[in-house]
Amino acid sequence: MILLPDLPFVLTVVTKGWYGEPIAFAAVVPDGQGAMQDYSTARLSDEHVRTAENLTSKEQEAILKLPVVATKAALCEQFWSFWEKWIEHRPFRLQFIYDEVLHPGALPFLQECVRVDETLRRDLDPLKVDVATLLITHGYNPRTSRYVIAKMAGGEVGNLTHLALAIAACYTDLQKIIEGT
Repeated sequence: MILLPDLPFVLTVVTKGWYGEPIAFAAVVPDGQGAMQDYSTARLSDEHVRTAENLTSKEQEAILKLPVVATKAALCEQFWSFWEKWIEHRPFRLQFIYDEVLHPGALPFLQECVRVDETLRRDLDPLKVDVATLLITHGYNPRTSRYVIAKMAGGEVGNLTHLALAIAACYTDLQKIIEGT
C-alpha cells in the first residue's frame, strides 16, 4: 500500500527524558528505493546521553557514536543547514517526523530551530506528518514502538539513521511494517 508519493525528508529526535531537551537528531533523505541518499546526525555531550534515563544502554551506545556539537543551538543549526540544503533540491516541503505518541521530541525541536530566526525561517518551516497519525488513519495501533519499526526495516535498535530509514519505509509502504509486527 503506497500512501503518498515520494518521501523527501525524515527527522527523528532523541530527548533527555520523555519531554526533555533534545540531545540528538538524525535527518535522512531517502532515495526512491528507500536507501539513504543523504543524512545528517549530531548529538550533545556524552554526559547528556549517558544521563538520559529514557534511553536503553543499547540506544546510548549507538547515539554516542554520532558527531558531537557543543550546544543545543549548534544542534539546531546543524539540522537547519541540512534542511535548507534539501529544500533547494525538493521544493515540496513535507517533513515527515516520527514522534512516539506519548513522548514527542521532533516537533518541539523544529519549533526551537524556527525560533532562532523566526522572521526568515517561519516560511521554511516544514510541513509535518507523524507516524502515529498515519497509523491511526489506517486502522493500526499508533503505539507501535520505534523498536518494532526499526527491526522490521532491518535496522539496528538505537541507530537513529536506521530508525529514520525505517520511518521512510513506514511512510512509503506501511503495510509491510504492520504485517511484520
